[in-house]
Amino acid sequence: MVNKLSRGKLLAVLFCLSLIVFYLIFLHYISPSREAVQSPESTNTVTSPSKVGNTDEADKYISLLEMILNDCRIDFQKRLPELSVILKYRFAIAIIVESPFGDVLVPANSSKLLVHVEKTNGSTFLVEFTLKFDEAVLLENHSMVLLPQSISTRKAILQYVPGKGYYLPNGKYLGNFFPMFEVENLQASFIYAKKGEWPTLDNDLKTLRLEKVDTVIADLKNKIIVSRLGNTSTILSPANETLGSRIVAYLENISKTSLPVRRLTSCPSIYAVEHYQSSEAPVMLLTINLPTGIPTFLYSTGCPRIIPSTKVTWNNQEQDYYLHSPLACLLGIRSLDFAVELENIYP
Repeated sequence: MVNKLSRGKLLAVLFCLSLIVFYLIFLHYISPSREAVQSPESTNTVTSPSKVGNTDEADKYISLLEMILNDCRIDFQKRLPELSVILKYRFAIAIIVESPFGDVLVPANSSKLLVHVEKTNGSTFLVEFTLKFDEAVLLENHSMVLLPQSISTRKAILQYVPGKGYYLPNGKYLGNFFPMFEVENLQASFIYAKKGEWPTLDNDLKTLRLEKVDTVIADLKNKIIVSRLGNTSTILSPANETLGSRIVAYLENISKTSLPVRRLTSCPSIYAVEHYQSSEAPVMLLTINLPTGIPTFLYSTGCPRIIPSTKVTWNNQEQDYYLHSPLACLLGIRSLDFAVELENIYP
């Protein structure tokens, strides 16, 4: 159990290390003087290599991209009043789900989370979360079973107010566990329960800040990747002699996988995300698409049953409690953690 409980910490470390490695590759390999940087405002003007040989020129290019993103955000905000979409996510790691037959293990990539978002009035959205899976493994005897739809489909209908969070139909506040349509002052809420206690929606909530790790912008039209970590900005393009093929592969992959969310904006050739992590334990990792505020990746704790003898360690300190995701509790996800990644968007 100790090893399982540390998986979230390990994922966070790997998440941050991947960002750091990507950033170090930027600094080590990229010399702006070797890049032919094309202006995002014009397809006919290409900045010559000699003119991009200083940080000021790189910052100017990044500023242009950010101006475009700001226009995209304004455009998307205008569309929010009539917004009605279904966001389709896949569970990237295996999850344990409760059922009348006992807890079942649903393999990675074989379950879906559908998030149906519909604007109601003012700044309020009606959000329906649906967990869907077919085959699962009974943990009691490790046999594969096909569960009826009434069991393999779970729904939770909530009201959502950006900047505040989610509410049950009876008005009960559940905090903000799945941020949408916002990219500032992000927070994550968890259900507090002592070891041995059953986590319920009536338990106290603990809210943590989500801190921005970095911003990554892909200019798909001009085949440029921009990274901003703190006050340092870097540009990467296929012209790089060492990483050119990898950059091309990355851009091609992003071009395909990000198409659903880019279609919602007025700048479909720009794909930008911000990576966030929780300010303290437990680990929460979040990737938000910048123009829309739609989450493209989320890693969080589940809603497990923690027995008194379980050793819970966060930040090298043993705890007598566990923090559970309200979403996981609503859907009956009893694994220690879960991760979802955006697959598609339906109007």
